[in-house]
Amino acid sequence: MKGIDVVITTDRTMMSNHHRKEFLGFIATAPPIMMPEFLWRYICCPKPKVDDMGRPLEAPYGLRKIEAALQDAGINASIIDPDYLYKYVDSVKVLMIGHHDYFAYGPPSSEWWLITKKEPINRRSLIRLMNSETVKAMKRKGVKIVVGGPAAWQWMWEPDLVDEWGIDVIVEGEADKIVVDLVRRLLDNEPVPKYISVGAKESPSVDEIPTIKAPSVNGLVEIMRGCPRGCKFCSVTLRPLRHIPIEKILKEININISNGIKHIVFHSEDVLLYGAHGIVPNPEAVLKLHLEVVKNTKNIDSLAWAHASLASIVYSQRNT
Repeated sequence: MKGIDVVITTDRTMMSNHHRKEFLGFIATAPPIMMPEFLWRYICCPKPKVDDMGRPLEAPYGLRKIEAALQDAGINASIIDPDYLYKYVDSVKVLMIGHHDYFAYGPPSSEWWLITKKEPINRRSLIRLMNSETVKAMKRKGVKIVVGGPAAWQWMWEPDLVDEWGIDVIVEGEADKIVVDLVRRLLDNEPVPKYISVGAKESPSVDEIPTIKAPSVNGLVEIMRGCPRGCKFCSVTLRPLRHIPIEKILKEININISNGIKHIVFHSEDVLLYGAHGIVPNPEAVLKLHLEVVKNTKNIDSLAWAHASLASIVYSQRNT
């Protein structure tokens, strides 16, 4: 088995294509109700197909970005399914873990927890991963553990687990730009901060956002980052607004299609704000994006949107 220096992974609730139903994954934010947990997990997060190295055919989009950034820099890094981490105990030097809701403190997990008084599946799954003999063996061998992603802030509410599991670095914010230097320092055993916060000024520009090299879960493709609305309760608005060029979007779509993933999902805080002028939708830009996708790709079975706001729909309706 070929060794990997940097292994990127997450728990089962994230490493799944959710039976090709993207939003079926949200069932993992609830506790198992009226059925055994294994059955509940099968319904919302079945195991993905993997190759002989344990690399999943599809992986969470955010992890794919980190993988691409490291590989572009010549670092030996790959996403590995959590069930295959044992293959890399003797070779891995850095274990990177990402998640959208590590400890079920975000919505809708927190609402389910409040209503049922039971721990949601995603929290249970993450704890099982971190308490696994494989992760413990890696830590005993001196592997550096880095955690990040949209829910990185939740580790600040679990300081005991940070110590218990030996978390070396917590990265909050967009890591595309800083991850290469961070990993190189860890590989060279240089000191790094325990907590890294990537602010708006350090966020990557469009040109600094890497292009994924392998399929994303259910063909998820980012078309925009950030949001122009400035809502104080939302961390996304702390990020600068960037519209991903159509050429880059097409490249990621075709990477998915060439690997048999024919269901594409446009991801943005609001798809209708693609190419917008501030908070004012730009119908021409949205229409051009979709026409270019239809024109320049083949064999797409479906094209869906991850998010669209009522505000944009109402504005467009009133101004047509």
